[in-house]
Amino acid sequence: MLLIIASAGLVFLAVTLWMQPESVRRLHRDQRGLDTRMVLGRFLRQSPSPDPRVVAITGLAAELRAGRTPDRALEAVAQDVWPRTCAVASWGGDVTAALRAENDRVAAHLAACWQVGTTTGARLADIIENLARAERDAAEARVELRASLAGPKATARMLAFLPFLGVGFGYLLGADPITWFLSDPLGLPMVIAGALFTGAGVVWTRRITGQVESAL
Repeated sequence: MLLIIASAGLVFLAVTLWMQPESVRRLHRDQRGLDTRMVLGRFLRQSPSPDPRVVAITGLAAELRAGRTPDRALEAVAQDVWPRTCAVASWGGDVTAALRAENDRVAAHLAACWQVGTTTGARLADIIENLARAERDAAEARVELRASLAGPKATARMLAFLPFLGVGFGYLLGADPITWFLSDPLGLPMVIAGALFTGAGVVWTRRITGQVESAL
């Protein structure tokens, strides 16, 4: 009996470690000491692949603070992100229209800020800095939401694996589940019903998490 309990514990531990995504473990490590980091540094370290658009508008605000003109500041930080808009800015064209033509959510927000700053005389650096802060907060919220979805995903994988684990435990206890499933009149219907319920649970969980991820 002790051997059976020890074997079951080792199997459960192995399954748990296998199902925990590496990205979740990395996020947990990265979150240590998060409150002591600078805002941009925190965003860049926490996100495995920082959004280059957010990095660009953060750099744009810094360049404007340093005294560069808007067009030159945009060229300095956004050549790799919005090259067509930077080309328009280089010859003094309509940057607002060019940003809107990028068909990009962040570019559309920047276009609105650009229009307000250039038409009303408002400080463009302040406006873009607020936009950069909002985009960083949204990116951090998406990272946290993805991390929180790891729990339901791991639970779904665990539930899908439990029937096979149960069959293994049956053999450890000296039974012969597969023979019973194939020979007893109730065996095959129970296998079919269990497979249907398990499959429905996995599909349902994936659909819920997929809808949340698609909204990110």
